[in-house]
Amino acid sequence: MGKAKDAETLGVHTRKEIVAEIIRRGDALGQKKGTYAAAIFEWWWEQGCPPVTKPDELMEASKPPKKNGPVKKIAAI
Repeated sequence: MGKAKDAETLGVHTRKEIVAEIIRRGDALGQKKGTYAAAIFEWWWEQGCPPVTKPDELMEASKPPKKNGPVKKIAAI
């Protein structure tokens, strides 16, 4: 994802083994770890932002369904 008015940087702290896998897969695709991690977020968004924890699931179950806007595909994925 390039620099754009509709993009923002997100700093994430996670386990080393997760970062290692992101690096491994990104390298295999010729991408930097941040680009591959952004692809994971984009995928989650395209799936309709499904809950990732039980509390998240309970919170989202009480809301009306959300419609996400059009998604720009990331190059080379």
